[in-house]
Order: sequence, then C-alpha cells, then structure tokens
Amino acid sequence: MLFMAPFLLAAALGLDSNQSNTAYTGVNPIRIASCSLDPVFSYQSDGDGDVISTNQIGTDLDVNFTNIAEKPISSVTFAIGNGGGSTNRVVDAGTFSPGVTITHALPLSYLDSGKATCSVNSVAFSDGSTWMQPAVGADSGKN
Repeated sequence: MLFMAPFLLAAALGLDSNQSNTAYTGVNPIRIASCSLDPVFSYQSDGDGDVISTNQIGTDLDVNFTNIAEKPISSVTFAIGNGGGSTNRVVDAGTFSPGVTITHALPLSYLDSGKATCSVNSVAFSDGSTWMQPAVGADSGKN
C-alpha cells in the first residue's frame, strides 16, 4: 500500500493547501429567533428632572439569532422588511461562534418601529468562505 502525506497528495493533485472554500454550500447557517424595530428616543427634561419632551432620533433592529454552522461567522447581513413593501439591509459584524445565541440592537439609518420581518441575506465566515441567500422558495432563515 502506498502512503503519501496529505500535503504531498495535495501538491501532486495541484491543490493549494492554504486555499479556503469560497462558498458554503450548506443550509442557512443562521437561525433567527426574533427581530423587531424599536424606536430610539431623546428626552429633554426640566430642571426638576421631569421629562418635558421626547423626540425619536433613530431606530434599532433588535435581533436574536444563533450560528447553527460548524464554524465561526465574522459577519451577517440581514434583510429587514417593515410591511410597507421596502427592504433594508444591515450588517452585524463580530465573531459569532457555533451554537452561540446572539442578541444585538443594531442601529438603523431610518426611523421606524413595530414588527419587522427579518431574513439572512448573506454570511461571511471567519475562514473567508461565504453563504448567500438562495433563490426564492429555498431556506432563507426568515422569521
């Protein structure tokens, strides 16, 4: 029986042992448990500490999700719908380890509130590979 070290076999076949996969072909690596659009307010008070006015100054996407892949994720791009027909995207970047549930409030660049629909548009893994949402009708991790 002929034995060949893995790196020699890779070299013989013309494979680069340092090359990472460019595409993750598994199912959606993110499971969304919940998402909502929550207004962010500024408050003005009088000298006694009583609030005299409020003003919505922004919106946060409150999202709770889990990495269900077997490798760490470095960023997730969410598509957010608010029922009004428009879809916006927001990126959450960090290190999201397998099996860990993440709860984040992500600032958005528009004012809104209420129930949101969230899906995963794309994922970048720490090893450089990516996952993109497949065509309509496939598993998109929608909530």
